[in-house]
Amino acid sequence: ALATIVVFGCTGFILLVVWLRDRLRGTHIPSRERRSAFSRSFATASLRQLDIFAGDLSWFENDLQTYIDLVKRGVVVRVLTDTPTATAVATGKGHKILFCQYPDGIASPIRGAVSDANEEAAGRAFIVKRISRRLGSPDRPYDYWVQTYSAKDDLATVQLMRTLFNELYTRGVPL
Repeated sequence: ALATIVVFGCTGFILLVVWLRDRLRGTHIPSRERRSAFSRSFATASLRQLDIFAGDLSWFENDLQTYIDLVKRGVVVRVLTDTPTATAVATGKGHKILFCQYPDGIASPIRGAVSDANEEAAGRAFIVKRISRRLGSPDRPYDYWVQTYSAKDDLATVQLMRTLFNELYTRGVPL
């Protein structure tokens, strides 16, 4: 009986440590609206350039005004997409937002963004992942997990994401 208590106690402790580690590393976002608000807040702080790793652009028109405001401030906004036929492409291009399809028709390898990666003090990035399907709840089919990086703490990660974006953008198909 004591051995069982020790085993369950140790297992519980390990699970708690893993759960806390993951909670401290990333941020749980419980709705598409909050994920969109996070993305807009991240983008708004961009000074010179914002590069977005996107998929189908289903969210883009909801956040469009943020990107229009950035372009008006002189920020270059570039978007990689795996859905070149999305109506958001024509809409965004009308506001001087740059779009490119991933090379070789590949799907988005990550979802997220890199901001001001050439500037060590201002560089930032984030990766977002859908983490769970909520069955029976069509208005909230997914939760999201977001991991953010700042160049001052994670310079290598921010620069790696910038390098990946630039490589995919250079090899991609301009839209």
